[in-house]
Amino acid sequence: MECAGHFALILRMSGFDALAVPGISKEEVVLIVEGDEGSISIASAPVFGDEIDLGALSYGEALLKRFNNGELSKKIAAVTPGIGAFHTRFGIVSSLFFDKRRNRMRSKQAGRGDGTVMRFNRLRAVIVRSSLPRVRASLDTTRE
Repeated sequence: MECAGHFALILRMSGFDALAVPGISKEEVVLIVEGDEGSISIASAPVFGDEIDLGALSYGEALLKRFNNGELSKKIAAVTPGIGAFHTRFGIVSSLFFDKRRNRMRSKQAGRGDGTVMRFNRLRAVIVRSSLPRVRASLDTTRE
């Protein structure tokens, strides 16, 4: 999956440079990357109802709340394919994150074709969570 933004940043802060998911699941699943624990787990994808399940943003928001004790936070992000990924060869994924400044979920689209692959493999979403601090560059570096 080729994706930048908050998802990639939190994934990297969790200690993962890349993520590859082989195979096809028998049921719809969610992949959960726990950066604090350094672990990856698979859970059954929750069902929220057609109105929420069909939208990438609405499903992602409900999913992030479910896996983060009912709260949205800048320490958790997800990528989800939308309903269009069922019907196209190049379905995209939505990279979902909480914008603290605007106090709402935001979404950026990426990964040409990744959404279709995720839907075909029954991977409903990938969630990454980390409370590890961001790495900040030192401003006191000297070039030689």
